[in-house]
Amino acid sequence: MIAGSTGFAGSLKAQISRVTLTIDKLPSHKLQAMSENKPVWRSPVVIIGLVVIALAVALYFTNILKVLSFDSESNAPTIPAGHIVLTSRLQKPKLFDFIAFHNTSQAGAPVWLLRICGMPGDSVEIRNGDLLINGQTVDSALTLSHSYLLQKKDTAGLKINKSEALPVDEDRILITYPDKLARQLPAITQRYVVPEGVVDSLMNKVFHEPFNIDHFGPVKVPDHSFFLLGDNRSNALDSHYTGFVDVKDFIGTVIYY
Repeated sequence: MIAGSTGFAGSLKAQISRVTLTIDKLPSHKLQAMSENKPVWRSPVVIIGLVVIALAVALYFTNILKVLSFDSESNAPTIPAGHIVLTSRLQKPKLFDFIAFHNTSQAGAPVWLLRICGMPGDSVEIRNGDLLINGQTVDSALTLSHSYLLQKKDTAGLKINKSEALPVDEDRILITYPDKLARQLPAITQRYVVPEGVVDSLMNKVFHEPFNIDHFGPVKVPDHSFFLLGDNRSNALDSHYTGFVDVKDFIGTVIYY
């Protein structure tokens, strides 16, 4: 090891000597130009880049501004799976806004995205599959998906995930489909509504009432809480199943999607 180190030191010394001789031979005006060059980090472009990076990091970790993407169909067709959204904590959330939040009902409190369908003090009810807030129906203003009954023979040409289609009998299947598209297709004629009295065991564990996806409430949203639903009403893990969301778990309001 000592011999190797000595050889390296000798080689390094020779290299330094050659560099010194090269510099000594340079014209005086070139030496002056080299001494006047500013360090790279003082370049305006580099400084602006560093400021932008620092600002972006600060905005992200303070939740002032976040760019998020969610691998979930809970908000389809409005926000499909994998779609990128921009959220801001500075935007005060209001009824029907999408918000990002920590879902504390799940291990690790992952970040989820859902629509506010009940503010503190609101009465929320779902009657025959339609949402009522404080006694007023509101779904007509939203872009939603629901469950539909469809004849198997009529599925040709339809953009449906057949792996998610549920067989009802030999001739019919149950699918989740955007309402707007369903109204345009003659093959889709019957929206499926879970009958009243059919109890969803998961909802019963949360609300201790005989609710289901299409017959729910009325419930009053507690203070400092939200009631959140996915636009994919028949296929979303939302406040139906997880309960109210505390405002302290709010991350940001979606300002772009």
